[in-house]
This record gives sequence, C-alpha cells and structure tokens, in this order.
Amino acid sequence: MSRLRINLLGSPEVYVNGSYIDFKRRKEVALLAYLSVERRPHSRDSLSDLLYPNQDRRRARGNFRVNLLWLRSKLGPEIVRTDSNTVSLA
Repeated sequence: MSRLRINLLGSPEVYVNGSYIDFKRRKEVALLAYLSVERRPHSRDSLSDLLYPNQDRRRARGNFRVNLLWLRSKLGPEIVRTDSNTVSLA
C-alpha cells in the first residue's frame, strides 16, 4: 500500500512512499488539499465547479479531467480513488 504525506504549511510538499512529487499547477495542489481535508468522496461536478467557477460546465469538467488524470498518474490509483461520479483519497 502506498503512503502519502502532505505538508501544506509554507510551500506545499507531497511525498509518496518517501519520494517527492513536484506539482507544476496550483489546481492539482488545491484538489489534493481539498480532498485530504474533506476526507470523503465528492462528485466530479462539485469539484469541477469548485476549481473552475467561471467556466461553463462542459469546459470545467474537461479541465477537471486533465487535473485528475495528472493527479492519479503522479500519486497512483490506490491513493486517488475514482469512479464514474465521485473522487476521493484512500
């Protein structure tokens, strides 16, 4: 099982199994922070609305999918759990 460590005080730092994960975009950090604090599944629509409030639903969902794909590729599907409607952290 993968081990996730998140430090949000100061510059955000994320480690998976002791390896530093470099975040290039603030939206990915925001998504990870929100999911880690909330500790429950959230709908894809609510998360895309939260991250992209000024975009129409279709564009917001598209941008959200890109962020989610990146987050899952870096952290792994065992940490970022998804189904067709929800997203959560393990």
